[in-house]
Amino acid sequence: MTFKQIKQSILALGFETEFPSDEALLCAINRAARWIGTERGAVCVHRLFADTAKGTQLFFRHVHHGGESDVFTLSGKAYCFAVCGNGSFTVHTGDRSETFSFSGNHSVFRGFLAGEGQIVFSGEHLFTIYRLTVFSDTVSDLASQIPAPDGERVLQMEDMVDDFLCFYAAPTDESGKVRTDVRLDGGQVFLPTDCTGEVRIPYRHLPREMSGLSDEETLDLPRECEPLLPLLAAHFIWLDDDADKATEYMARYREALATIRRETVSAVSPRYEDVIGW
Repeated sequence: MTFKQIKQSILALGFETEFPSDEALLCAINRAARWIGTERGAVCVHRLFADTAKGTQLFFRHVHHGGESDVFTLSGKAYCFAVCGNGSFTVHTGDRSETFSFSGNHSVFRGFLAGEGQIVFSGEHLFTIYRLTVFSDTVSDLASQIPAPDGERVLQMEDMVDDFLCFYAAPTDESGKVRTDVRLDGGQVFLPTDCTGEVRIPYRHLPREMSGLSDEETLDLPRECEPLLPLLAAHFIWLDDDADKATEYMARYREALATIRRETVSAVSPRYEDVIGW
């Protein structure tokens, strides 16, 4: 369905002869496409291969009493810890030194190392450091993927795929069995320390926005969803100016959506993306 066909379909609904503005039309079309993508859009599967995070915990709990600095030797490629209280720490690794301040309860810090180094904790007041851990290897250049002090790894779907809209179903292994050890929430994938093997994450694909620069530009939605877009776009176009029209278009959209749901079954796209995770 092209941009020209979408415009013609909206005008052919029976109520209209022209649009309020080209800008309002384009905004309504893209808003409708995203809405339909959430309810009925294409489904893709992201394949994640998880390796056990091999970390060495230097200590579980250490109390800094204020005054003199506490110095710990680090040897590896990454580190993490949590801290409660107010103070600062400096990481010396390779030819670089970086200082960070902290204030609050259970603030989590992660970072990368260049082999041998030191971490120096300083502050005039008492604070507590928890689970200072170093990792001998990394498989990502994103600090957010360094395991947290409690061992849980957090991956951002938007970092792994550029068309993520929302999760579609529970994660599974390669055989289709649900992986109860993996949690999905708010666009994030939570993996426990001992999570290994393949994780398949079904997600709804983010529709490509139309630019309106060419009448031949095509719609990026499953074919069975194309008749829905003119109805929903018309609802958004006249939502502020004519409530009766907008209500009529929404009713037609809901009716058409119900018909599609009865007559079709969503197909999972065969497209996969391989990403090595922690």
